[in-house]
Amino acid sequence: MSSNKKNNSNLLFTLMMISLFGNACADYALLWYSIDTLNLNTAIAGNNVSTFYIGQAIGAICLAPFLAVTFDKLPKLFGCYFLDIFYGFILLILGYLFSINHLTPISILVLAALLSAISIVYRSAVGFSLVSSLKDSKNLIPKFVTALTLSNMLGAAVAGSIYQLIGFQGAVIIGIVTFLPIMAYYHTVFNNVSE
Repeated sequence: MSSNKKNNSNLLFTLMMISLFGNACADYALLWYSIDTLNLNTAIAGNNVSTFYIGQAIGAICLAPFLAVTFDKLPKLFGCYFLDIFYGFILLILGYLFSINHLTPISILVLAALLSAISIVYRSAVGFSLVSSLKDSKNLIPKFVTALTLSNMLGAAVAGSIYQLIGFQGAVIIGIVTFLPIMAYYHTVFNNVSE
């Protein structure tokens, strides 16, 4: 592998790990918020935790396939922007509802479903489209799969630690900020492919 290709694959791997780290922080902020309510009311906390997992399941089973099919039908760059804006919008709503103390079981269900669906589509449809658009994609796929595996193994634990250190809104802000570098990389790659 040439040094230029190696640098590209290392950059992709690094940006993807940063993005997945932030993604885990934002996704699991709702779970840790739900667990935190154990200090206030065990029944409410149990309901919130169950609602979070039900929302994640709905997002993964029902919404993610629909979003993935929609992404495949759109021009890659436009679809990527659509998902970026949608993801950022959901995180902003999440932060706002927390700030006004209005994270109800229904809002937790809906937001967990949307975040889960968008995360899956980014990790699968967008990520694999990006990798397959790059030269030497055969050598990039193992790094891509490694990044996904590491994020699945470490995401929840890391997100919990971050949540304890900087709180709910801090975890959501990290989710937004760490998404920007990989978004710029997606833009560069898909823009070059479409030219």
